[in-house]
Amino acid sequence: MKKITLLMICLTTMFVANAQLNSVAIVGDGAGGWPANTPGEVDAKQMSTTDGVHWTYDNLGVTTGSIKFRGNNAWALPYNWGGGPWPSGTTTVDGPGITSVQGVYDVTFNSNTGEYSFIVQTGVYPVMALIGEATPGGWDADTDMTTLDGITYSIVGVPLTPGQLKFRQDHSWTATTNWGGDNWPTGTGIVDEQGGAIDVAIAGSYNVTFNRNTLAYNFYFPTIAYVGDATPTGWPTGAQGEVDAQQMTTTDGVNYSISSIVLSSANSKFRAENAWARQWGGTTNPGFPTGVGAQSGNDIFVNPASTYSVALNIATGDYSFTDILGVNTLAAPSFKVYPNPTENIWNFSASTGNIKTIQIADVTGKIVMTVTSDNQNTNVDGSQLSTGVYFAKVSTETAVNTIKLIKN
Repeated sequence: MKKITLLMICLTTMFVANAQLNSVAIVGDGAGGWPANTPGEVDAKQMSTTDGVHWTYDNLGVTTGSIKFRGNNAWALPYNWGGGPWPSGTTTVDGPGITSVQGVYDVTFNSNTGEYSFIVQTGVYPVMALIGEATPGGWDADTDMTTLDGITYSIVGVPLTPGQLKFRQDHSWTATTNWGGDNWPTGTGIVDEQGGAIDVAIAGSYNVTFNRNTLAYNFYFPTIAYVGDATPTGWPTGAQGEVDAQQMTTTDGVNYSISSIVLSSANSKFRAENAWARQWGGTTNPGFPTGVGAQSGNDIFVNPASTYSVALNIATGDYSFTDILGVNTLAAPSFKVYPNPTENIWNFSASTGNIKTIQIADVTGKIVMTVTSDNQNTNVDGSQLSTGVYFAKVSTETAVNTIKLIKN
């Protein structure tokens, strides 16, 4: 039996060692999307090679997101590679996605060493830039935008101050290649011969888009949401057009917050524009209640469950959770609720101290029921509540705890 097992191991090792690399492609949400893993699927961004080792791809349009290299249109090891810094470095087999930066690049990859390079291409399309007293460079220096097709140009997180600015092409003031506008924050560009500059009304860090064909422009603060099992609505489902429920507010496009949210003890993250291309997870340990978020960082584990004010700075990644109850929570072993889910009645018990009040809130934070008590065991009749998720804030003489409830 040992000889048969040893033979099988040797055959498997020989098969893996002799597996042939027939193709390498660039995949990921930063390069047009991840493979769907359908039978017979061929990756769209196939690289070229003359020797089976050195692979290239010219003029690749890249968005902010994640990128990997994979061989033979499959995830089989050892032919998928990730990890490493942007724009160049060395991959590892089965490493995480490489965080990408929007632009047009020539790409090289060595399938033997794992070395890669994304070399930005500046002459593929006309250059479009912001310029003016409202921009970081004033009227003396352009702030370049990026494009994947030479038509739609964009820039993420550009700091602007109240004042005037324009769009201009190829760093030139020719009469037909610079545009102002009469409206803020959205409008249609007006060529230099016909109009003046765009007036920035409010200071902040903006995402900006400009269409070179239609001249439509838009200045806006990115949307940031707090997502995860810790939240009342859980993780995003990935459905098309889905809008994250826990949207944060901002006045400057940098500092985002939620003033009050009931959270369970579970995992969570921050993400922009209802998508995973820009996201913030924790990079410090334990990373709660404060930490530094980074692209593709670990989930942020909320503990204890309570009602929090949540803040995130998307420029630095700094985040914080402030427990607005401001009291100690019951130790988990001393507090129980059952059955949960329930059809009608929840039974609450505290092994130390008497329960004083139980407040039931819906997923919006609205209090829908308050029960007073002076016993260690208290029943709550939820028969009049609609089916769904609720949160109970349970107060004893010395402590408070919040727990997620489900009504069937």
